[in-house]
Amino acid sequence: MAMQNQIHDIVFNSDDVTWQSMLYDLVKQSNMNPWDINITELADRYLELLQTFKKMDFRISGKVVLAAAILLKLKSTRLLSEDMSEFDALIASGQESQMDSDSFYDDLGHENFQQNDETPGLMPRTPQPRKRKVSIYDLVGALQQALEVKNRRVLRHRSYEAAMIRLPQKKVDINALIEKIYAKVSAHFRLKDSLTFDELVQSDRKDDKLYTFIPLLHLSHVDHRKIDLSQDRQFGPINISLIKPGTS
Repeated sequence: MAMQNQIHDIVFNSDDVTWQSMLYDLVKQSNMNPWDINITELADRYLELLQTFKKMDFRISGKVVLAAAILLKLKSTRLLSEDMSEFDALIASGQESQMDSDSFYDDLGHENFQQNDETPGLMPRTPQPRKRKVSIYDLVGALQQALEVKNRRVLRHRSYEAAMIRLPQKKVDINALIEKIYAKVSAHFRLKDSLTFDELVQSDRKDDKLYTFIPLLHLSHVDHRKIDLSQDRQFGPINISLIKPGTS
């Protein structure tokens, strides 16, 4: 019932359902000190809320899901070691340069969730003391920065992929191709009175159909008009007629 009340408050009392509004509402509903939040508890309740949204078939944005992934990262056991100091540095400085954002968030991929038959050994570790308390506003700011870093990296990756696009090495002499197709059509009409596109191509390959149809379009153009193309019905056979020289 408490979770349903939270969903009601988020959906009907918020102008927009965002990951920020969800976190603020969870802190409020949990009676959590906003100046000293429990990231583990908050992450658990956030994921529980997402699961409830999923069961209700409530559409949520990709940023809401990505924020959940980052919260899981912050909740992980690595947070007790080197990542704790990095997270504190990020919150304290608000600068992306204070942490290796790429390496910190690269671990959100599938490789971290691959199953392994072997049970890893547990090494006793002494958690490092917190340097400072974390408020909900610190957390929201850090998550916002992490989302911006992710977005920039995605845009850079797309730009890199676009720059790597290479034009096809195969070159086609369109003039020679037009002459070849016209000679083939002329030779056919010396023996028969009718011709269809399928009879001319005699192939199911897309390239063969393309490199036959384009020359036919050129040959049927009003500036050349050496052939006529007709089609009695939609998706029906394409008929090819040869125009005799001197015929208008």
